[in-house]
Amino acid sequence: MAYLGKIENNSNLYPVAPTLYGTCETAAADANKVVILPEYTELITGSMVQVKFRYGNSATNLTMNINGTGVYPIYRYGTTSPGSGERLSWFASSVVSFLFDGDAWVMVDSKKTDYDDATTSEHGLMTAADKAKLDDVQLNKIVSATGVSVAASLWASNSTYSGYGYRAAVPITGMTAEHVPIVAFNPANITAYTLAPIAVSYAGGIYIYCATKPSGAITIPSVLGIKAG
Repeated sequence: MAYLGKIENNSNLYPVAPTLYGTCETAAADANKVVILPEYTELITGSMVQVKFRYGNSATNLTMNINGTGVYPIYRYGTTSPGSGERLSWFASSVVSFLFDGDAWVMVDSKKTDYDDATTSEHGLMTAADKAKLDDVQLNKIVSATGVSVAASLWASNSTYSGYGYRAAVPITGMTAEHVPIVAFNPANITAYTLAPIAVSYAGGIYIYCATKPSGAITIPSVLGIKAG
C-alpha cells in the first residue's frame, strides 16, 4: 500500500495512511460488498477509503472486502455493530466514506439509514409498541364501523332489559362476542326512541335496545369494538 508520507516523532517514523478511491459493483441485495481498489494492498488501522457504489443497498449485516485484503463487517459511525433491524443505506452511484478501525469498516457518513419491518419486540419502520398496536388492528382486536344503518325491520320485541322493550341485531363486520362495543348514537335518536345506553356484541354484530320502536331506518354515526387480551 502506498503512503502519502510519514510523520517523525522522537526519531520514530509513522506511516500516514492515504484516502483512496475505489468502486463496487456488488448488487444491492448482496450483503458482501467487494471493492476494486488496485492501490490498496495492505490493511492499516486508521486508513480511509472512498467507495463509489454502482447500486444502492438493501441488505443487512454488511461486510466489505477491498482488493482481497479480508472480509470485515461494516458498522455505522458511533456504533460497534449494526442495530437490530437496521439497514445501512446509500443511493445508487453514491460515494461513501469508510474508516478501518482495526476490526471493521466504519461507515463515516452514515446519516441515512433504513429499517426493516418492526416486530412486537424490535424497532424497525415503526417502534415495537406501535407495531403491537397495529397488529391488534390487523388481528381484529379492534373493529370499527361508521354510518351504520339500522332498518326498522331489525327491531323486535325483547325483554332483556327493563324499560327497553325492543332490540335490534345490527350486523358489524369483524365483530365477535369477545368484543366490547362502544356505540355513539345520534342525540336526536336517543331522545326520540329512548335508545338504551347499552350494547351487547355477538358473532357478526351488536345488539342495541330502545323503548320506542323506530318507524324508519336510523343511522349510528360510529361503532367501535375492542377485544381484550
